[in-house]
Amino acid sequence: MEHLTGLDLAIVVAYFAVIVLIGILVSRRERSASDYFLAGRALPWWLIGISLIASNISTEHFVGMAGSGVTFGLAIASYEWMAAITLVIVARWFVPRLLAHNVTTMPEDLERRFDIRSRGLLAGYMLLAYVFVAVGGWGAFREQAADKLPMVLPLDHPELPWFAVFFGGLWIANLFYWGCNQFITQRVLGARDVR
Repeated sequence: MEHLTGLDLAIVVAYFAVIVLIGILVSRRERSASDYFLAGRALPWWLIGISLIASNISTEHFVGMAGSGVTFGLAIASYEWMAAITLVIVARWFVPRLLAHNVTTMPEDLERRFDIRSRGLLAGYMLLAYVFVAVGGWGAFREQAADKLPMVLPLDHPELPWFAVFFGGLWIANLFYWGCNQFITQRVLGARDVR
């Protein structure tokens, strides 16, 4: 803080003032939870796509995935390669069902299907999962990167064997992330319809 000038502080204050003003102006048009959480279910497909990518590329990628890259090398990108196929599956089978049920959140969908305990379990699990992600760093990656460049690891690898990546349980993790994870699916639920 001792290195900030008056101009620096003025810019920060002005930024927050503009954000609050925009929030107040936009909130006057909101009449329901759907308006707030899902933009009134009127988002065009291209904006949903941009929002999905922007939501996916987060601190978890810059810190957590970098740390995993130190351990597993470029093979950790299997999650992202598989996402291209997973997103098609989610768009074809998950999204139509979610839009037909007119839900606002994934926990809400579980509560409607099962009970309030299911909703609480998912909400609690997701909170813990996002708080306790893997932590790494660029320096550690650079020190150990020499043997970490293969994109596909051997069949006997203990964490990411190629068979499990392409034909095994990684599909389940990807389908969950792209199809049942509130953080991601909330963007899709803002759509007017499947198209």
